[in-house]
Amino acid sequence: MILDEATSALDGPTEREVLRSIAGFRPRRTIIIISHRIRSLGWVDRLILLDQGRISAVGTGSELNSQSALYRSLYEASTEDEVGF
Repeated sequence: MILDEATSALDGPTEREVLRSIAGFRPRRTIIIISHRIRSLGWVDRLILLDQGRISAVGTGSELNSQSALYRSLYEASTEDEVGF
């Protein structure tokens, strides 16, 4: 399943419900989520951070937080209306 900015127009509570539903498919499917909302992707198994079309870093959110200044700056710049999951 590939989702490209699938929740970008949703409010926080609705996005949270959609992501919970999507997360329920994880044991049975590969899900690729393309999103600028980093804070809403804390539940994923692996993040791939792109910078100018190239892979900049790969790992969990906590791994990228400790390894990538770009990831940290993007995470910190996330707006408060984005939902944590």
